[in-house]
Amino acid sequence: MITLHRISTRPTTDVPFYSMTPEFELHLKTTYDDTGKRLGVVVTESVDGLTQTRVGTWIDGDTLHGTLYDDACLAQLTEMHAYNAVNNITLVETTE
Repeated sequence: MITLHRISTRPTTDVPFYSMTPEFELHLKTTYDDTGKRLGVVVTESVDGLTQTRVGTWIDGDTLHGTLYDDACLAQLTEMHAYNAVNNITLVETTE
């Protein structure tokens, strides 16, 4: 099992955190959740509203790696990084 932590910090609560499209969320559900490749995801927000933590758990490192190189995931990640750059949102990713 492997866990990916994504911690996003925004400059103010006036700036929305990036949010995935419903189509992409459906892709994740049908491709990874429904097949047992992704075991779950939990999203929390800090009390001050400036930090969002997203923790996703996959069955193993190879599966997570495959997810990150899925064409739909690459497109979403590119979009997320561009959105974060324009809106001064920092992102820290770690795995364990």
